[in-house]
Amino acid sequence: MNRKPLLAALPVLFLFTVAAMQQDGILLRRQLKEGEQTNYRIEISGDMKADIPTMGEQDMGMKGGMDYSMKLGKVDGNKADAEILVSNVKMEVTGPMADMAPPQEAPKDQKSTGKIDNLGRVILNKTAGMSPELMMMAGPGMNTMGQTIEFPEKAVKIGDTWTVTVPKSPMSAKVDSQLTAKLIGESELEGVPVYEITLEGKTPLDIDFAEVLKAMPDSPMAGMLGGMSISLKGSVGIKSKGFFERSTGKAIKLETTLDNDQTINIEQMGMSVKTVGKIVIKMSLKK
Repeated sequence: MNRKPLLAALPVLFLFTVAAMQQDGILLRRQLKEGEQTNYRIEISGDMKADIPTMGEQDMGMKGGMDYSMKLGKVDGNKADAEILVSNVKMEVTGPMADMAPPQEAPKDQKSTGKIDNLGRVILNKTAGMSPELMMMAGPGMNTMGQTIEFPEKAVKIGDTWTVTVPKSPMSAKVDSQLTAKLIGESELEGVPVYEITLEGKTPLDIDFAEVLKAMPDSPMAGMLGGMSISLKGSVGIKSKGFFERSTGKAIKLETTLDNDQTINIEQMGMSVKTVGKIVIKMSLKK
């Protein structure tokens, strides 16, 4: 039997198979399993500059982190109940602005409930107990906090992009905004086969703190602001890169850089404070 034609055809068959796989694309999905719990460590650091009337430009640094866990409950189709716990929150502010900040008690563990679907979207339906600061990081879901990147509805090939909509929210803006996600490729991270995905874009900021705090009368911030009219407007540039386990769609590692450009307006004082700077959020799955 002459094996040469068969051997010669193998490279062609291999290329045909790869081409077929690329044509079909990759269906990115988050596997949902009742009782599963994932635990993450989130580290936050940043440097901001605030232009304060009569004081000039002031530097402010921040550093800290928290533990973030999600436990899945009943799975119904492509969605599952989710219990989220944010604990061991520690944040430190440095620089001249730190002396101006009022003393605060150590944050308590904060629980919330919601849903997660097989595209990785997390929607909270209970935010009781969450501080305004964490709600701002969470925005219209925990996605902005660096927990995940939303997957596309359809299969994609390496290099393809898709649009991720950030819904309007009292803690972000009054209009929806769009970000662009991209499947960069496949690789391994610490021995785990992963997909590499990026997310980029800019979202507006338009927050009325008086309206937000009406729903949170027990918050320390509600008492501290004393009914003052404070608003925040501007924008946040977002750049994220995540590594997602191929077999389950779980986030293994995600790093997000937030490029802030915003102005805080305090009506009663006739004061506007412009702040610019970067915040880096690094999330990693605990082993």
